[in-house]
Amino acid sequence: MYNKSIYFKALSFLFLVSASVFTLAQETTFTDIEFTGTFGGTTYDGNYYTFPSGSEVWGGFANEDVSIYPLTFTDGGEITFTGSTAGTDAVVYFRFEYNIYPDTEPSYNTVSVTVSGMDDAPYSIELPSQGANTYSSFLLYVATLDSPVSLTDVSLTSTYSLTDVFGCTDTAASNYNEDATIEDGSCEYGIQIDLPVTFEDSTINYTMSDFGANVSTLVTDPFDPPNMVMQVVKTAQAATWAGTTIGTPAGFSTDIPLSLTDSKMTVRVWSPEAGTPIRLKVEDSNDPTHTCETESNTTVSGEWEVLEFDFINQAPGTELLSVGLDWGWTYNMASIFFNFGTEGSAAGETTYYFDDVMFGGLGADYGCIDMTACNYDPLATYNDASCIYAVEFYDCNGDCLNDNDGDSVCDELEIDGCTDSLASNYNMDATDDDGSCCYLVITLASITYEDGIGVGTVTTSGGVGEVVIVWTDSDGVVVDDPSAINEFDTYTVHVTDENGCTSSSEVTQTGLNDLDPLAFVMFPNPTTGAITLQVSTEVEDLNMQVFDATGRVVFAQDNLIVQGSISLDFSYLSTGTYTIMLSNDHGVSLLRLSIQH
Repeated sequence: MYNKSIYFKALSFLFLVSASVFTLAQETTFTDIEFTGTFGGTTYDGNYYTFPSGSEVWGGFANEDVSIYPLTFTDGGEITFTGSTAGTDAVVYFRFEYNIYPDTEPSYNTVSVTVSGMDDAPYSIELPSQGANTYSSFLLYVATLDSPVSLTDVSLTSTYSLTDVFGCTDTAASNYNEDATIEDGSCEYGIQIDLPVTFEDSTINYTMSDFGANVSTLVTDPFDPPNMVMQVVKTAQAATWAGTTIGTPAGFSTDIPLSLTDSKMTVRVWSPEAGTPIRLKVEDSNDPTHTCETESNTTVSGEWEVLEFDFINQAPGTELLSVGLDWGWTYNMASIFFNFGTEGSAAGETTYYFDDVMFGGLGADYGCIDMTACNYDPLATYNDASCIYAVEFYDCNGDCLNDNDGDSVCDELEIDGCTDSLASNYNMDATDDDGSCCYLVITLASITYEDGIGVGTVTTSGGVGEVVIVWTDSDGVVVDDPSAINEFDTYTVHVTDENGCTSSSEVTQTGLNDLDPLAFVMFPNPTTGAITLQVSTEVEDLNMQVFDATGRVVFAQDNLIVQGSISLDFSYLSTGTYTIMLSNDHGVSLLRLSIQH
């Protein structure tokens, strides 16, 4: 609690020819100010203000006694306090803001003061004139990390001219005061609020009145844009009784017609948790002792729901509706309390929303009032958030709005591609097969050796038409002659068929070994096509493959038995150099064959 003293001070004495003009100012001094609101990681234990390591750079302390606002410093002012530290010197300064964050401008930072020593000592800071600016936020900042500082006997002296008039200076406000010279933050805009409250009428003044460290803001519904709703943040500093009055302190423009037979109101609410107690209080804006309160708990988490509040069932410890009505009380103001009875420090900062404050209970008047919804209720007057809408591209029966090919896939959702899961380019998202499926695969990619020279070998299956084979090294450089590989490296084989289907495989050459346990002789070489293969002994289970210069297999025959010699005709092959590979379980033999036509 602060103490307040007022006196007059002659600011100037001007001699103007034969006339004297006195300009008087009024000083107001507030004492015993505390900064109990912490933010950004700061701490206050009732004795020391601390800015600990790990705090946000904007961390500080706020005066929460709103009765001292608004503050003006027409002719300057002064801050005095008694300070001491826990041992380490601490730099402190003060800040004045137009309103609490984020509506802070205009603002003013005082000069810094270094508090030294563990013994109490007096300090003061002079405040220069701030003109006609008003401030409704008074903050303390400790600029030295991990240096607890004690500030007691904090006094603040503000000044304003005797000719100044506090009031609303905005001509666009409904309560504009043409005599006001200093804005006091009281401006009201639009028509006075009344039931039902929907937050959708731009001509109505939807100013809320928060208390107990609640912060409310009119926002677009984050779950159902562009619907407008009231967001309520119960901060970490919020009291158990923190709440929001639905409107200004003037209340509704008409009385709430409560009676013993018509005692209900409804509010659409959103809470992150089920079981959250929400209290609704009605009162007389002209007499705060004329009240009635009741509670309902949320039943769902993270969803909108309509809660019914029956004032016949008054909250424990509050006045009966019947008593108030017997005394002739009227009620023209309502306040809502989220998570009533729990401090913000226990629950942590939590965000809630409310909308559609109505007189009357749940009944036939509630339903879906959006004619575009699948469950539109023409008899409903108030929205209960039950509207159900068709999924895009479908009607309310789940049928496509557009389906020209009758495949039950909406035209807007059809995706062309390969629908065969056996294909190498299968597209699991495709709904319509476009004939692009590829089945080209590499069945063999290897490097064998002849006289220390690597020979690249490739076989494929599933390709359409001629298959182009390209070898590249680890740098992506194309190998000119895959039948004469002489570098240790990891190679990649790329194959492409006439449909543009591709496949690739890696082959690593780790050594050049001269494997020739199956020695054979081939003649004539060069040849126009006919050749004879001759071995010194009988060879069984012999597999024969002929590769062109790209490594593609152009001839293959398995399980040959060669006794002495065998004749073959390759005259159908084009002019070029080919590699013949004979292999069985005993080894591999390679020879080059040159065909010339």
